[in-house]
Formats: sequence, C-alpha cells, structure tokens
Amino acid sequence: MAPTVTFCSTAASIEVAVSSLSSQSAILVDCEAQDLGMPGGVLSIISLSDPVAEHVFLIDVLAFPSSQSAAGSGASCIDLALSTPIPNAALAPLLDLLSLSHITKVFWGGRADALELLLAYRLALVNVLDLQLVDVAVRAHSCAPARPAPHLLTGGYFKFMRPELRRNPGMYADIYMLNGLGRIVDLLPLPKRNDSQTLKDPAVIAMHKANGTTSWLARPLPASLRTYAAHDLTLIALVYAHFTRQPWVRTHMSTL
Repeated sequence: MAPTVTFCSTAASIEVAVSSLSSQSAILVDCEAQDLGMPGGVLSIISLSDPVAEHVFLIDVLAFPSSQSAAGSGASCIDLALSTPIPNAALAPLLDLLSLSHITKVFWGGRADALELLLAYRLALVNVLDLQLVDVAVRAHSCAPARPAPHLLTGGYFKFMRPELRRNPGMYADIYMLNGLGRIVDLLPLPKRNDSQTLKDPAVIAMHKANGTTSWLARPLPASLRTYAAHDLTLIALVYAHFTRQPWVRTHMSTL
C-alpha cells in the first residue's frame, strides 16, 4: 500500500509531523540534498516516517533557512567556516524530536545524512540504527567463527531475502538499488530486463542526468522527486522489518 505523504513547508505542518511521530519508538530518516554530506552541499528534504512508512513526512528545509552566528572582526577563515548555524525557529520541534535519546533513528547508509544534519544544524544524533551496518553484522555472525570469503561480505546483498521476494515480488520490485547495492530484480521470478530498462522513475533519472543533484533544490519540488523521496522510506521500512524479525538482531539491537 502506498504511504500517505505530507509535504511540510509551514511551521504548522512541522508541528503535525512531530506530533504524529513523537509517540513512535523508532522513526525512519533519509535526506535529499545537492551533494549530500559534501563540501558546498545544500540540504533540501528531511524525510521521516513511522517504522512501516505508513505516513511519510517530507520536511522542506529550504523553506526554513538558517542564519549564521556573528563572527568577530578578528575571526579567521577557519572560525568563519565553523561558525555555528542558527536553525530557523520553525525547525525547533523537528530538531528536538531527532534529539530524543529514547527514539531510534533508522537509516540506510546514514553517514552522509548524519554528517549533513551535523553541518546544517549542529545536530549530533544518538540512538541510531544504520541498516547497512546491521547487514554487515548479520553477515559476520552468520559466517563466524571462520573468516568469510570476500564475496560473502561484499556481494549478493539481500540474497537471503529470496523467499520473501518470491512470495511478494511486487512489494519489493524497486528495492533493486539502495545506494548502489546491485540488481535485486535478478532474484525475482520475472523476465530479465536489459540495461536500457529500469524500475526507477525515468523522469527522475533524466533530471539527475541533466542537473545532477541540483534537481533537489528546485521549488516547487517536482512531484516525481516527492514520490522518489517517499519511496526511499518505503524501501527502508521493508529492510527494517526484515531485520527486526530475526531473533539474533532483536537480541543484539541495543549493541547494533
């Protein structure tokens, strides 16, 4: 089932998002930006949802620009570069939510996302579950005590999900790529696709080819990019559900 998607570009809509998510024990998080986590990067969207991505909130952070703290007349270039941004007051409830230590923040490959939040808002996340690292931990546990062959650590992402994929291929169809993980569609009982075919939105692919990640700075944000951002959380929700069904992961969740 497609999630309910709310695009939040007003203070009132952020309050609604925070109210909806504050009772959750875990929230899914993903960021979209121009050059995410890179020098000169510009954060565009913070995507949030409940653990099953039933309701996705796309926070339009470009609608809430930060200001910079004043630097003294004798400030060095380093001082200026590290000057603390002052977040827009409308984002305070959101940043407070992400700062709560009792709510688990769930990412897929969240290093760049966490770095962007730190650079943009000096937000240091706690209680973070990165599913990409969970995948590594599960692989290491499955191969112990012998040292695994390299291909067991680096290849065949999510092949252990083959039974689930075959039971419900439609739900998982677009999960073939998460940060370059490879073509999981090859596991599906469907005709093979050639290189010119893809399950990703052709309009989004065309925008990325033409403009790179600067497409995320366009306002109004194209509907295709809104759908793309929301769908990322749907995929994260599927992976999160898979891992949290595993007894070993549940037992070691606090460590992970």
